[in-house]
Amino acid sequence: VLVLVLCPSTVTAEGPAYGPVHSLALDSVFSVSWRVVYASRERGSAASAVEFTYTLQQGSSSGLFGCLAFGTGMPNGDFMFASAGGTVGLVSDRSGNGFRTPVVDAVNSLTALRSSVVNGTATVTFSRPLDTGDSVDAVVREGPMDFLWAYGPGTALSPRGHSASTCGFAQIDLLSGEASAEAEGESEGWMH
Repeated sequence: VLVLVLCPSTVTAEGPAYGPVHSLALDSVFSVSWRVVYASRERGSAASAVEFTYTLQQGSSSGLFGCLAFGTGMPNGDFMFASAGGTVGLVSDRSGNGFRTPVVDAVNSLTALRSSVVNGTATVTFSRPLDTGDSVDAVVREGPMDFLWAYGPGTALSPRGHSASTCGFAQIDLLSGEASAEAEGESEGWMH
C-alpha cells in the first residue's frame, strides 16, 4: 500500500528579485553595469530600484571617483558619485551647480552595497530607487534617458574634476538594457 500525503507549498516570495545585468563600457577605463531590482519575487512584481556597479581601471593611480548623471548638462544634472573605499564604498547623491562641483543633495538617495580594489581595478556597487521622492532627483522611466559620465581624482565625497578625455555622454534605457556612449573630449574641469 502506497500512501501519498500532499502538503500545501510553503515556498514564499520574500525579498527582492533581480533582472539581468546590463553593461556599458564608457571608455577604456570606466564602465558601468546595472540591473533592475524588483520589490519581491512574486510574478508581476514592480521594479523598485536600480543597482549600479562602477568599474574603474585605476592602474597605478589610486583614489578615482566615477560619476553617472541623469541629464544633458552640468547645470541640471542629477549626479551619482561613487568610489571604492572599505567594504561598501563611498557614494554621494548630488545636483547640478552650474559648471562647478555638483552640490550634495539634502537627501542621499544612494545606498552603498559593496566595494573592492583588486589588481588596480576599483569596483563599487550601490542602489538607487526608481523614484526617490526627492524633487531634485530624476525619476527612472521606461525608454532611453540622457546621461553624463565622468571620472577623475578624488573620492565620491570630495571629487576634484576631470580631464577632457575622462567625460562624455550616454543614452541608457535602464529598464530594457539598451545603451550607447560617446566621449566628450572638449575641455578640462567639469562637463559641459
